[in-house]
Amino acid sequence: MIGFIGAGKVGSSLSRFFYEYYVHKGINLLALSSIYSKHVTSANETISLLKKISCNQATACIPKVANSIAELVKNSDFIFITVPDSVISFVDEELYLLGKEAFLHFATKHQNLTN
Repeated sequence: MIGFIGAGKVGSSLSRFFYEYYVHKGINLLALSSIYSKHVTSANETISLLKKISCNQATACIPKVANSIAELVKNSDFIFITVPDSVISFVDEELYLLGKEAFLHFATKHQNLTN
């Protein structure tokens, strides 16, 4: 199960991709467990978008809005972090304190790696 921390442009787009592609194919390991955002309205909007897409398993495959990062971690095998770079260190610290070491961060800014 995949959990998303961050429900902005990147988080909502990726969650829609996983929802449409993997859930419709019945690959439950890559189903969405929950979405957490410090802006609860963003998480709710993402879930509302997903509800508009039909699902083979009715509402069972609709992810939930997590009330905290700890709740998301508890319900997720994989965690995708789609927050702005300016807050990644806070999310990383919280995940570390929760004992979660496996996650994937999607950078939002291009960094020049040639220097």
